[in-house]
Amino acid sequence: MTKSARKLQKLTTLAGLRVQMATLSQVAPTRAARILARLFASPQRKTQRASKRFISPAFDVRWRVSAEGAAFPVYVGRVNRNAPTICLVHGHSGTADQMAGFVGPLTDAGFHVLSLDMPGHGAAEDSRAAIPEFLRALQQVEAEFGPFAGTIAHSLGTVAVAAAAYRGSPLGRLALIAPPNYAGVFLTQLGRALWATDQVLGRAQVMIEARHGETFEDLHVAAMAPFMTAPVLIFQDREDTRVALDSAERIAEAWPGAELCVTEGLGHVRILRDNAVISSIVGFVTDTQHPLATAAE
Repeated sequence: MTKSARKLQKLTTLAGLRVQMATLSQVAPTRAARILARLFASPQRKTQRASKRFISPAFDVRWRVSAEGAAFPVYVGRVNRNAPTICLVHGHSGTADQMAGFVGPLTDAGFHVLSLDMPGHGAAEDSRAAIPEFLRALQQVEAEFGPFAGTIAHSLGTVAVAAAAYRGSPLGRLALIAPPNYAGVFLTQLGRALWATDQVLGRAQVMIEARHGETFEDLHVAAMAPFMTAPVLIFQDREDTRVALDSAERIAEAWPGAELCVTEGLGHVRILRDNAVISSIVGFVTDTQHPLATAAE
């Protein structure tokens, strides 16, 4: 299928969803809310395959089963096995592959690298995958392979990382790239794009919170931030169309000692491949003054 054909297909699908949502919002709002809740927790992935940059001889693939019963792969580096571990966490509708740019520099710095495809993403089994699933999978992986000397996360993955650190998981020094402050914004954006009414949005939020066992407020990063002790470096691009700059600014203002770096022209995903960003983050999370790094020397 050509790029133009794929774009047309997406537009046709969007138009159909809008008509369906607008109609159901008036005649069957509960049904409309169920559809919206399902879409919110469903990752958009093109294919179900292993993250190819993490299945080379440099990594072992360890399959684990999430608390919700979905199998997902953990990519465990074979290099520097006895060194402090840095964990890489992708965002919603992403894969471990998106974080691959950090592997070489981290390995060269003498650190052990681990990543995973979150439930419902990459090679993982199909499942709904909202932030609570990300959070529980990360906690599960840290309990087995941690503690971590550092954790590098992108987009909605940063919310899971912040929540895990807030709840006591030893994730080390944190680098948060394009971090959303409040996930409820994304539900509102999705609902508005699909022409859902406020009533449907409210019902969908209740359904999502009941299904996943967490409220949106439970995962409000700026509300958790004042109680954080982990050092954090935040990167946000001004031209990111998915996460606004003020989201990162609110987190940085609330998090004691946070460092915020603002980039230009890298957007939401390309920032993960920028050499200057990668270099800055690797230097931060591998700080040799960190207790785990010092102990490994």
